[in-house]
Amino acid sequence: MALKLLPTDAYPWPVIVPLFHDAKWNDHEFTAHFKVISKERRQEITANPAADGDAALLEEVVEKWEGLNDLDGNEIPNNPETRALVFGTEQYARAMVYAYLESRDGPAKNSRRRP
Repeated sequence: MALKLLPTDAYPWPVIVPLFHDAKWNDHEFTAHFKVISKERRQEITANPAADGDAALLEEVVEKWEGLNDLDGNEIPNNPETRALVFGTEQYARAMVYAYLESRDGPAKNSRRRP
């Protein structure tokens, strides 16, 4: 069978963010749309010691998100200000990097789908 490339260079993938609230862990899920980049480009981004590897990778691969809401239930817009805030928040950045890597490489062995 011949390889068929997708008509777009971005694809949706679920992101699960475990957050501790009200004395228990709760999973919050939203969808990120990740751009397709080469493995070499990914390594180039994460190997740069002058940059925050996670934030730099996310800036490169996250096209948009859906269902990422604030405490009042309003969707957080995808703009430079909110991208910096979301990508700079450890729990969200870690969850999005984990989801991106899982989407490209498959789930880690014995993974519970938690970053």
